[in-house]
Amino acid sequence: MEGSAKRAVLIAHLALLGVALIYGASFLIAKNAMQGAVPPRAFIQFRVTGAALLFWLLFPI
Repeated sequence: MEGSAKRAVLIAHLALLGVALIYGASFLIAKNAMQGAVPPRAFIQFRVTGAALLFWLLFPI
């Protein structure tokens, strides 16, 4: 495997690790947030709004 191919594989693995960490952390955050502090619909609205802002920043029109 060439150096550029190894680098691409490493970047892909790091991206997958980042996704897994964010996905796993979301359960802990949701569990703690929904123990009376934030209503479920408000929590979902925060998540959707945050995701929309993130996509807007990463992929501007």
